[in-house]
Amino acid sequence: ESNAIVTNESHLPYKRTHLSKKLTGNEIDNDFELVAKSWYEENQINLIYDEAVAIDAKENRVTLIDGQTVHYDFLIIAT
Repeated sequence: ESNAIVTNESHLPYKRTHLSKKLTGNEIDNDFELVAKSWYEENQINLIYDEAVAIDAKENRVTLIDGQTVHYDFLIIAT
């Protein structure tokens, strides 16, 4: 069993609700990332910094912009 997060952003997932405060310089805390990078490693979550361009629901496969494919049992799409 493996878990992965595919993101086209070049940094760790972050708290989007804090984004406007970060951009205006009025951030209320330094805790901008959801969790530390070590948390993903400890929980065996593979961070894939690429862009998903296609989903093949019949084959349970996501194709990335570089042509790589990622198999899934369950897929969650978050924007």
